[in-house]
Amino acid sequence: MNNTREFLREKQNEYAQLLSTFNYNDIQRTCEVLRQSREKVHRGEKNVSLNEQSTDDKVKEILNLMSKFKEDIKQIFVDNGEYLTHISSVSPEKMRQGKIQRSKNAPNNYETESGDWTFASSSPIDGKNPYIARTRDGMIKIEKNAYVYGGNNINVENTEEGRKRVVLKQPNYIYTINPNKFKPVAMLMLDNNNRPYFEFSEEWISNEDVDIGNKEEVSKIEKITDITEFIKNYQVFCDVHHQGIAMQIRRTRREEAVHIILDKIKRGDLRYINGEADINVNPILENTLDTISTVIRRCTYRK
Repeated sequence: MNNTREFLREKQNEYAQLLSTFNYNDIQRTCEVLRQSREKVHRGEKNVSLNEQSTDDKVKEILNLMSKFKEDIKQIFVDNGEYLTHISSVSPEKMRQGKIQRSKNAPNNYETESGDWTFASSSPIDGKNPYIARTRDGMIKIEKNAYVYGGNNINVENTEEGRKRVVLKQPNYIYTINPNKFKPVAMLMLDNNNRPYFEFSEEWISNEDVDIGNKEEVSKIEKITDITEFIKNYQVFCDVHHQGIAMQIRRTRREEAVHIILDKIKRGDLRYINGEADINVNPILENTLDTISTVIRRCTYRK
C-alpha cells in the first residue's frame, strides 16, 4: 500500500501541473458547473452526471481530464493488486440475494453526481477508516478527523486489565472487494493559494451489484466489533436521538460549536466517545471551559 500511496501522490502532482495550464476563469467556470450539479443532487434529481452539465469546451476539457485522472487512479490499484472494502451492518447471511446491492439514486461523496451505485472505499482499515463505525443511520464529518454518527451503536467497556475498550453494539462486516467493477470518485479543488488540483476521495462507485459468493469479486469477509484503534485516530460522537446535531455544528463557528457540543453532552443527546473512553480526548474541548474535563469524563448515555 505504501507504494500505491506514493504513486497516487505522483499522479496527483502530474495532474496539478496539467491543470495549471488552464486560466483562472476556466477553473472558476468548472467550479460553477460542479456547484450547479450539487444543487441538482440536493433537489433529488435522478442520475445527475457531470458529462451532461456543460457545453463550454474548456469546462468539458477539465472534466474530461478529471475522468482521465480517475482512470489512472484505478489503474494504479489494479496494477498493484490492491483491494477495496465495503463496510456494512448487514451480515453475509442476511445479504439479499447474496449480493451487495446498489443504492438507488445515491449521491457520491462530493454530492456532485448521483446514480444507482454500489459503494466501496480504499481507505486503510487499520484504525483509519471512518466507515468502520458507520451504520444505516449515517455519519457526518464535522471537522478533520471528527465525525458524528447517527444513533447509539457504540459502547465503552472496561477490560480485565483495567483499560477501556470501545465496541460496536451491533457489529459491522468488512467485505474485501476487487476494484475491477469500480471507479474512484474525485473532485476539482482549490488549495489555499487558489491553485487547482484533483482530490481523490478514497470513495469508489460501481453501477453493478457485487456477488459476495464470487471469490473473484469478494475475497474476504470479516466481522468487526472492537473499534478502539479507530477511536485513537478520530474524534467520535453519537447523535443519540437523531437530532441533526452534526449539521447544527457545521453551520456555526468553531467557538460556538464547542458550546453546542457541551450542551448536547450535558443533556444526554450527544455522546463523546473519546471522553467516555478517556482515549485521544480533544484538548480544544478539554480546555475550553473549566468544567469540560469533568463533563466529558463523567458523561453517560441516560437509557
